[in-house]
Amino acid sequence: MKSWFLVLFWLLPAVTLAQRVLYLDVAQPPELGFVMGCQDTTISLGSQVTLGGDLVISGGTGEYTFLWSPASSLDNPLTLHPVANPTDTTTYLLTVTDQQGCSFQLTYTVHVKPPLVGHPDHPARPRLQAVVYPHPGDGLFKIRLSGNPAPMVTLSISDHTGKVINKRHIGNFPGYQEEELRLRLPAGFYILSVDNGTEQISRPLIIR
Repeated sequence: MKSWFLVLFWLLPAVTLAQRVLYLDVAQPPELGFVMGCQDTTISLGSQVTLGGDLVISGGTGEYTFLWSPASSLDNPLTLHPVANPTDTTTYLLTVTDQQGCSFQLTYTVHVKPPLVGHPDHPARPRLQAVVYPHPGDGLFKIRLSGNPAPMVTLSISDHTGKVINKRHIGNFPGYQEEELRLRLPAGFYILSVDNGTEQISRPLIIR
């Protein structure tokens, strides 16, 4: 038995195992991000403000593109620091994208103070208001509207690009009314715009 195993051993071919290690250099750009000291400001009605005055973008690849929404009260929604002149408190959404398609979003809120009651240049009057609840929500929202009576009030829902995806008209607005919105939309950030013909306001709308 011992001699048989010795024969088998000598008949086995010699096997040499070779191991190769590959080293790859991967150029990973810095993460796309931003630095911002404050994400809101307050102005008086009729004033204007530059959005994100201390906003600095860094990282990513190549040049950046910018898109602010809603754009109706901005001088140029495609610049990093547009000038805003809202007539009511507004939350703006900024989308920043680099050349590789990487992107992030941030919000900036401009609080608008009403004029002094009885000021000769700004006579007191009811101002258009909209309260959204519950918020954030699952797509079912109630909108409490108040302000001057108007022949028509329009509610518009826009996505982060500013595209209007839902619209409703309310005829003969009496000055106070509650509306129910049932939105079958993907989770995300949307903008509710309310327009009574003389005033327009916007509110953020977050669907979970």
